[in-house]
Amino acid sequence: MTVKEGRYKHFKGNLYRVEGAARHSETGEELVIYRQLYGERGLWARPAGMWSEQVDKPGYCGPRFAPEEEPAEPSRYKVVTLCGSTRFKAEYEHWQKKLTLEGCIVISVGLFGHSGDPLTEADKVMLDDMHKRKILMADEIFVINKDGYIGASTRSEIAFAERNRIPVRYMEP
Repeated sequence: MTVKEGRYKHFKGNLYRVEGAARHSETGEELVIYRQLYGERGLWARPAGMWSEQVDKPGYCGPRFAPEEEPAEPSRYKVVTLCGSTRFKAEYEHWQKKLTLEGCIVISVGLFGHSGDPLTEADKVMLDDMHKRKILMADEIFVINKDGYIGASTRSEIAFAERNRIPVRYMEP
Protein backbone atom coordinates (compact mmCIF):
# COMPACT_ATOMS: atom_id res chain seq x y z
CA MET A 1 0.00 0.00 0.00
CA THR A 2 1.49 3.33 -1.02
CA VAL A 3 0.10 6.65 0.15
CA LYS A 4 0.63 9.47 -2.35
CA GLU A 5 2.37 12.68 -1.29
CA GLY A 6 0.11 15.68 -0.99
CA ARG A 7 -2.40 17.41 1.23
CA TYR A 8 -4.88 15.45 3.39
CA LYS A 9 -7.69 16.29 5.79
CA HIS A 10 -8.08 14.26 8.99
CA PHE A 11 -11.64 13.23 9.79
CA LYS A 12 -11.55 15.62 12.79
CA GLY A 13 -10.78 18.53 10.43
CA ASN A 14 -7.04 19.36 10.63
CA LEU A 15 -4.87 19.50 7.51
CA TYR A 16 -1.63 17.57 6.93
CA ARG A 17 0.88 17.09 4.12
CA VAL A 18 2.26 13.64 3.34
CA GLU A 19 5.98 14.11 2.71
CA GLY A 20 6.91 10.52 1.99
CA ALA A 21 7.08 6.97 3.23
CA ALA A 22 9.51 5.01 5.38
CA ARG A 23 9.93 1.51 6.79
CA HIS A 24 10.18 0.69 10.47
CA SER A 25 13.73 -0.53 11.08
CA GLU A 26 12.70 -3.46 13.30
CA THR A 27 9.39 -4.65 11.84
CA GLY A 28 9.61 -3.52 8.22
CA GLU A 29 6.16 -1.97 8.57
CA GLU A 30 5.43 0.78 6.03
CA LEU A 31 5.04 4.21 7.63
CA VAL A 32 3.57 7.43 6.30
CA ILE A 33 5.68 10.53 7.06
CA TYR A 34 3.51 13.64 7.35
CA ARG A 35 3.57 17.22 8.61
CA GLN A 36 0.91 19.26 10.39
CA LEU A 37 -0.22 22.26 8.36
CA TYR A 38 -1.12 24.15 11.53
CA GLY A 39 0.40 24.99 14.93
CA GLU A 40 3.98 23.81 15.38
CA ARG A 41 3.98 22.12 11.94
CA GLY A 42 5.31 18.96 13.58
CA LEU A 43 6.65 16.02 11.59
CA TRP A 44 4.95 12.68 12.36
CA ALA A 45 4.99 9.02 11.31
CA ARG A 46 1.99 6.69 11.29
CA PRO A 47 1.60 3.10 10.07
CA ALA A 48 0.33 3.16 6.48
CA GLY A 49 -2.47 0.74 7.34
CA MET A 50 -3.74 3.08 10.06
CA TRP A 51 -3.42 6.09 7.73
CA SER A 52 -5.62 4.44 5.11
CA GLU A 53 -8.17 2.77 7.38
CA GLN A 54 -11.85 3.62 7.59
CA VAL A 55 -13.17 5.23 10.77
CA ASP A 56 -16.60 4.35 12.13
CA LYS A 57 -17.46 6.74 14.95
CA PRO A 58 -20.75 8.28 16.05
CA GLY A 59 -21.44 11.05 13.55
CA TYR A 60 -18.76 9.96 11.04
CA CYS A 61 -18.04 6.97 8.86
CA GLY A 62 -15.30 7.32 6.27
CA PRO A 63 -11.54 7.52 5.73
CA ARG A 64 -9.26 8.63 8.59
CA PHE A 65 -7.39 10.88 6.12
CA ALA A 66 -8.96 12.06 2.86
CA PRO A 67 -6.97 13.66 0.03
CA GLU A 68 -7.52 17.41 -0.28
CA GLU A 69 -6.97 19.49 -3.36
CA GLU A 70 -4.19 22.03 -3.13
CA PRO A 71 -5.42 25.61 -3.01
CA ALA A 72 -6.23 26.60 -6.59
CA GLU A 73 -4.24 29.82 -6.57
CA PRO A 74 -1.29 29.89 -4.19
CA SER A 75 -0.41 33.37 -3.05
CA ARG A 76 1.89 35.12 -5.46
CA TYR A 77 3.33 37.09 -2.57
CA LYS A 78 6.08 35.52 -0.47
CA VAL A 79 5.60 35.97 3.28
CA VAL A 80 8.84 37.04 4.99
CA THR A 81 9.35 37.39 8.75
CA LEU A 82 12.16 39.74 9.78
CA CYS A 83 14.45 38.51 12.58
CA GLY A 84 17.39 40.16 14.30
CA SER A 85 18.33 42.41 17.17
CA THR A 86 15.84 45.21 17.77
CA ARG A 87 18.79 47.56 18.23
CA PHE A 88 18.82 47.72 14.42
CA LYS A 89 15.53 49.62 14.11
CA ALA A 90 16.65 51.61 11.06
CA GLU A 91 17.62 48.39 9.26
CA TYR A 92 14.25 46.82 10.12
CA GLU A 93 12.47 49.83 8.62
CA HIS A 94 14.71 49.80 5.52
CA TRP A 95 14.24 46.08 4.83
CA GLN A 96 10.52 46.16 5.55
CA LYS A 97 10.10 48.84 2.87
CA LYS A 98 12.51 47.19 0.42
CA LEU A 99 10.98 43.71 0.69
CA THR A 100 7.46 45.12 0.50
CA LEU A 101 8.31 46.92 -2.75
CA GLU A 102 9.78 43.64 -4.05
CA GLY A 103 6.31 42.11 -3.62
CA CYS A 104 6.70 40.40 -0.24
CA ILE A 105 4.29 40.38 2.65
CA VAL A 106 6.57 41.40 5.53
CA ILE A 107 6.00 40.41 9.15
CA SER A 108 8.11 42.37 11.61
CA VAL A 109 8.52 43.00 15.31
CA GLY A 110 5.90 45.09 17.08
CA LEU A 111 8.28 46.82 19.51
CA PHE A 112 11.96 47.76 19.54
CA GLY A 113 13.10 46.97 23.10
CA HIS A 114 16.75 47.72 22.37
CA SER A 115 15.79 50.99 20.72
CA GLY A 116 13.87 52.60 23.55
CA ASP A 117 10.55 50.77 23.96
CA PRO A 118 10.35 49.87 27.70
CA LEU A 119 9.72 46.13 28.24
CA THR A 120 9.33 43.94 31.33
CA GLU A 121 10.79 40.42 31.47
CA ALA A 122 7.25 39.05 31.05
CA ASP A 123 6.83 41.22 27.94
CA LYS A 124 10.07 39.84 26.51
CA VAL A 125 9.00 36.21 27.06
CA MET A 126 5.62 36.87 25.43
CA LEU A 127 7.16 38.74 22.49
CA ASP A 128 9.72 35.95 21.89
CA ASP A 129 6.88 33.41 21.78
CA MET A 130 4.81 35.63 19.47
CA HIS A 131 7.76 36.03 17.13
CA LYS A 132 8.08 32.25 16.82
CA ARG A 133 4.40 32.16 15.78
CA LYS A 134 5.22 34.83 13.18
CA ILE A 135 8.04 32.62 11.90
CA LEU A 136 5.58 29.74 11.43
CA MET A 137 3.46 32.03 9.23
CA ALA A 138 6.40 32.78 6.91
CA ASP A 139 7.67 31.29 3.67
CA GLU A 140 11.14 32.39 4.80
CA ILE A 141 12.84 34.46 7.47
CA PHE A 142 15.14 37.36 6.70
CA VAL A 143 17.85 37.89 9.31
CA ILE A 144 19.00 41.45 9.93
CA ASN A 145 22.60 40.73 10.89
CA LYS A 146 24.22 44.16 10.71
CA ASP A 147 28.03 43.88 10.89
CA GLY A 148 27.55 40.12 11.22
CA TYR A 149 25.84 40.43 14.62
CA ILE A 150 23.49 37.59 15.56
CA GLY A 151 22.50 37.49 19.23
CA ALA A 152 21.24 34.56 21.28
CA SER A 153 17.55 35.33 20.68
CA THR A 154 18.07 35.58 16.92
CA ARG A 155 20.12 32.34 16.91
CA SER A 156 17.18 30.64 18.63
CA GLU A 157 14.79 32.02 15.98
CA ILE A 158 17.05 30.75 13.18
CA ALA A 159 17.19 27.29 14.79
CA PHE A 160 13.39 27.32 15.20
CA ALA A 161 12.92 28.20 11.51
CA GLU A 162 15.36 25.49 10.43
CA ARG A 163 13.60 22.86 12.62
CA ASN A 164 10.36 23.82 10.88
CA ARG A 165 11.95 23.74 7.41
CA ILE A 166 11.51 27.45 6.86
CA PRO A 167 14.32 28.88 4.69
CA VAL A 168 16.66 31.45 6.23
CA ARG A 169 18.11 34.39 4.29
CA TYR A 170 20.61 36.90 5.68
CA MET A 171 21.03 40.64 5.14
CA GLU A 172 24.81 40.11 5.17
CA PRO A 173 26.42 36.86 4.01
